[in-house]
Amino acid sequence: AVVSTQSTGITDSLYLSLTDDRRYYQVCKELNILPISFRFDYKDVLFFHNVLYGLSVVQLPSYLRLFSGSRLRRSHLDDLSIVSEVAPQVPQNLTSSQTRCIGISKSYFYRAHLIWNKLPYDLRSTPRPSIFKAKLLKYFWNEITQLIGSTTDPSYVVESASQI
Repeated sequence: AVVSTQSTGITDSLYLSLTDDRRYYQVCKELNILPISFRFDYKDVLFFHNVLYGLSVVQLPSYLRLFSGSRLRRSHLDDLSIVSEVAPQVPQNLTSSQTRCIGISKSYFYRAHLIWNKLPYDLRSTPRPSIFKAKLLKYFWNEITQLIGSTTDPSYVVESASQI
């Protein structure tokens, strides 16, 4: 395949970014320090857990509730999934530079419920904060280990770069 100079530069920067991220995660793991994005998610989910299980004076906002519908085959929702009654909307006439911090999608509870729903059911069903904290930390370290160990096929990087 013929790759233009521009896409080669993009490919190189994508590859460097991937290897830099892996190195960053590796160093964090060696130092036993959660990478910053995982640390934010960790703290957010810990607080969300306390709110959901009634261990905080803060309550879920009225637009969030536990899922109570039927579990269809294609649905990933369960009795501990949180659903939002409002959907974030970005006006179509805004440019990408104008869409920063628009509405509900940037709010704490909206972001936290999305992370919460991605966690395994057995983790979300742990009511005791100390056990939940230990399991959550283990879950995030497993995610980081997978990111460090994942290999990227160079042809995939070239294909991804050419689509940009």
